[in-house]
Amino acid sequence: MRRFVEGNDAQFQDLKEWLQDGLCHVFKRCGMPDCCSIPVSRIGFEKDHGAYTLLVDKGITCSRRKGGIPLIQFKQLLSDGEIKFIDFNDLKVFLKSLSFLYH
Repeated sequence: MRRFVEGNDAQFQDLKEWLQDGLCHVFKRCGMPDCCSIPVSRIGFEKDHGAYTLLVDKGITCSRRKGGIPLIQFKQLLSDGEIKFIDFNDLKVFLKSLSFLYH
């Protein structure tokens, strides 16, 4: 997950272009934050009917207690295994908001 949280604009543009094919793109062995119950997970992205979905293996927990709304949303992602966004920029902003989990 770290590679997406710390991604640059060109990498996000590549991801956005990949998602135009309507397939789910899965990235294996993505590094999770230290607060997570497992060190690596699969992360997936898909675009369906104009909405973007971020997927993660279910069953991961996060022990971090402070982090405001981004942490609440991250824990919900871990609990549900997915989170939906109405546009790509919202997905990008969410991922960027999680940078505090890696520092």
